[in-house]
Amino acid sequence: MSEYIPNDNHRQQISARLNPNANYELQFWAKKYNITQDMLKYAVNKVGTSTADIENYLRSQYLIR
Repeated sequence: MSEYIPNDNHRQQISARLNPNANYELQFWAKKYNITQDMLKYAVNKVGTSTADIENYLRSQYLIR
């Protein structure tokens, strides 16, 4: 019998993009970055939905460490 091993790549693909139309994702990422949902939406409008780009933008604006 083979053992099921979760694929970490799948988890990374899911979290690589933020869906600004999904309220639960806005809540999750705003809480993670300790910013408001409006600030997060502004960042998405500036740089797109890539979570890496959003994080880099927030860092460049000194909103997160």
